[in-house]
Amino acid sequence: MGEDFSAAALATRATGRMPAFWVPRYRRLVGTLPRTPSGRIRKYRLRPDGVTPDTLDLGLASRVGASRPDRGRRRWHGPR
Repeated sequence: MGEDFSAAALATRATGRMPAFWVPRYRRLVGTLPRTPSGRIRKYRLRPDGVTPDTLDLGLASRVGASRPDRGRRRWHGPR
């Protein structure tokens, strides 16, 4: 640890090592995260910021099933 890294470098490393549905679309590096007294992250305090100019957006191409929304599955239309 202790190395400097960017959100883009982290995205490249995560995309190659994790399933696509684990990799978040938006990433923003922050110094510290707001925490509760028990140490949990207070996500509701991060949401009002939304997507900021320094947020990395991987776009829809990286999402699961983005190129094939139905993923080739036949829809069930009842008994035949």
